[in-house]
Amino acid sequence: MNKLQPTIKILETTYFSSDISKNDKFVVFTDSYQNISILNTQTLQHHKIITDTPTITSYSNTYVKYYPSGNTLCSTTDTHNGLRLYDISTSKNIFNYKKDTLFTHCYSINNTLAATTPSGIKFYDLKYRYSNMFIPIKEVTCIEWKGLYLYVGTDSGIYKYDVRNQQAIEKIDLNENNIREFDISNIKIKNSNISSNINTEMKVTDILSSSSYDFCTLKINNKKYIKLLNTSIIKECISNKMYKIQDIQFIIAMYCNSLLKLYSYTSELEIKFKDIKSIKGIEYCRSRNFLYIFTDTEMYYYEIDKYIDMKRLAYRDV
Repeated sequence: MNKLQPTIKILETTYFSSDISKNDKFVVFTDSYQNISILNTQTLQHHKIITDTPTITSYSNTYVKYYPSGNTLCSTTDTHNGLRLYDISTSKNIFNYKKDTLFTHCYSINNTLAATTPSGIKFYDLKYRYSNMFIPIKEVTCIEWKGLYLYVGTDSGIYKYDVRNQQAIEKIDLNENNIREFDISNIKIKNSNISSNINTEMKVTDILSSSSYDFCTLKINNKKYIKLLNTSIIKECISNKMYKIQDIQFIIAMYCNSLLKLYSYTSELEIKFKDIKSIKGIEYCRSRNFLYIFTDTEMYYYEIDKYIDMKRLAYRDV
C-alpha cells in the first residue's frame, strides 16, 4: 500500500500505556504524567479517572490493563504506587494495594494478574487484597501468559513457568548454531547468514502468544528480529514490540515512525500514515474495525475497513 493513509485526530495527549475493553467500548490509557483517561469508542468523548495520586515525574510510568472478566474494572502498576484498581463505570480509584515497585503486568485466562518487580514476578488474585505468590527471577524484560503457563523474557533467555507449582518447566534456547531466516507470511524457511551476527548478548524485548504459534522479538547488535519460539526460525523486523490484532486468523501489528506493518500467516501489509510522524502505541477495536493510534502528543483513529479487508489479508496468498 504505497498511498499515504489519512487519519482522524481525536485529542491531544501524551502517551505511555493503553488497553481496550473486552466489548470494545472503552480505551483506557495513561500519559507521561501518570494521568489515567478513558475514551468512549462510540462517541469519541474522553475524560480522566479520579485518583488521589499526586502528579509526579515520569520516572514512575504507569502501565494499564483491563480486567478480563467484564468491562468495568482496570488496573495500573507503577514503581511508585504499585498495584491500583479503578472502576470505569464511575471513573474512580476503588482500591490500592500496599505500595510496591512494580513494572508491567498482564492477566491469565483465569484472571490471575502477574506483575514484574526488580527481583521477580508477583501474582495477584483480585479477590484477595495481597499478593498470593512470588517467583524470584531477575532481569525480567517481558511476560506473556500461555494458558495457565507464563512465558518470562529475561536478559539471559526465555523461561516457561508452571505457575501453580512455581517452577520453570522449560528454558527456550535462543542461541542456536543454526538460526535460519523465515518468511512470516507463510512460515517458510530460507537460507540465511544471519547466524553469524548472533551472539550471547541478545536481549528479549517482547513475547506474543497466539492459539497456534508463539513469537518473541529480539534485539541483536542494535537490530530488531522476530523469532518463532522453539524453532531456529528468525527474521529482521521493524519494532521491539508486537500487538495482536486477531488470534484465530492470526494478524499481528508492528510499528515504527509513521509505518505500520500487519502480518498474517499468509501475507503481510505495510501502511504508511499521512499525518503521523511517530507511532507510540495502538489499540484495535474489533467490532468497528478501527485502529486507535497514539503519538507523542496526539491520539488518532484510522478506519481500517475503508482501505483494508482484514479477512482477505488473513487468507491472501502471496
